Order: sequence, then C-alpha cells, then structure tokens
Amino acid sequence: CNGGFQSGKDDQHGPINFLNANMQLDSTVYSVSEDNQPWHSLTYELNYKWEIDSSGQELTASADYSGFNSRTHQYLTSAFLNNEGETAAPTQYRRGQMPSDITIKVAKADYVLPLKKSAKLGIGFKASFVTSDNNVQYDNSPDQINWAVDTTSTNHFIYKENINAGYINFNKDFKKGWSLQAGLRGEQTVSNADQITSDSVVKRNYFQLFPSVFLRKNLNDNNSIGLSYSRRIDRPNYQDLNPFKYVIDQYTLKQGNTDLKPQF
Repeated sequence: CNGGFQSGKDDQHGPINFLNANMQLDSTVYSVSEDNQPWHSLTYELNYKWEIDSSGQELTASADYSGFNSRTHQYLTSAFLNNEGETAAPTQYRRGQMPSDITIKVAKADYVLPLKKSAKLGIGFKASFVTSDNNVQYDNSPDQINWAVDTTSTNHFIYKENINAGYINFNKDFKKGWSLQAGLRGEQTVSNADQITSDSVVKRNYFQLFPSVFLRKNLNDNNSIGLSYSRRIDRPNYQDLNPFKYVIDQYTLKQGNTDLKPQF
C-alpha cells in the first residue's frame, strides 16, 4: 500500500493589452487568477507468484486499486481599463469549484511455459476498470457579495472505461547468435463518456489486434543488429476527454473533447 498528499498553488497576474488599427493602446484587461490545488492518492497492491517447477514454468498474478482525489478552487478577477488607465467597465469576479475523483482497478495474470531448444511461451490476461467523476461549478459576481451560477461553464462529467486484453508471446534463441520474439495482443475497449449536465453521452466499443515481431543478431560481445515491427495504441488521457471549460483568464480557456479517438 502506498499513497501521497500534495497541495499546490498557481497564481497568474498580468495585463492583456488591446491595440487599435494604428497599433496604439485602446484598452487593457488586468486579470488575477488564483488556483489552490490540493490532492491525494492511495494505491493498494496484491501480488502472487507460483514457481511451478525448476524448468522456469511459473504463474504470476496481481490486483491493484488506485484512488485519486483533487479539490481545486479557483478565483479570478478581471478589471477593465481604458487607454488612460481609468476604469472602463465594472470589475468582474469569478470563482470555481472543481472536484475530481478517479478510481482505477486492475487485475492481471501471466503464465510462462519453457519449451524445448531454448524456446519459451508466454500467455497473459489483463482487465482494467476506470471511473473518472468530475463536477465543476463556476459562479460570477459583480461585487463579491451576490453570486450567480454560470450555467455556460458549470458541468458534471463522468467517464467510465473498461479494457480487457489477452496476449500470447513466443521467444526462441537460435544458433549463431540469432533470437526471435513474436507476439499477438488483443484488446477490447468499452467506454462511456457522460455529460450529465447537458445529457450528452458518447459510447464506444471496439476490438483491436496488436502484432509484434523482434529479430536480433548478436555480432560479437559488444555489437548486435535488430529488426522490429509492432502495432500500438495511444489513447487520449482523461483530462483531454474532459469537456470542462477551465478558465485561465477573461479571454483564455482550455477544454477537452469527448469525441477524441485513439491513435494507432
């Protein structure tokens, strides 16, 4: 079992200057953004190994549970000035509460079977279950007293993902320094991205095969040459899928996209 606690703070101060067609100062927005970002994580691990015989035949298995919690608080002030530095519009105040809870559960098993003539066969299975629950609420105020919910930015987003995978792998050492490793992995991905606030759901269910081949030749004790081929998958991270509008200043924000697909 292991875990961690951390609390960070990110403050941004600075003017945004607007120029007219003659490149002269027209107006300025002075923004102050203060973020407090406390979070903690905890992971439990259970491992098992069975050495079946002296030939190297063995079975290993593990189960992991990880929990991540963050409670980000944001406060944003925007003051509007004309080209002479005088107040041009009422100051705007904005605050945000951005709690996030992520749980990851993983179970896997691997079996190794030694074969004749320096060969080895490996078989394995892995299943992972991820839930990411993000609930953000922004409030606006003209005077820091009367606050109203900003319905254009407030959102509740829950992402669930289940990946089931199995593989078979073959290794063999040949004469004259040659070695070969070949494998095939199959993955089924089932995901559900639910924007509860807007009642929008993106579901996916797909199966993919990932072959791999590695060929190696040892030339001498210090040199070797190799050739490899593999097909891999790179999925978007959970924050890239999160459709929340994270406001950096009056004119800058970042936002994820639930329609992102993995690359191969």
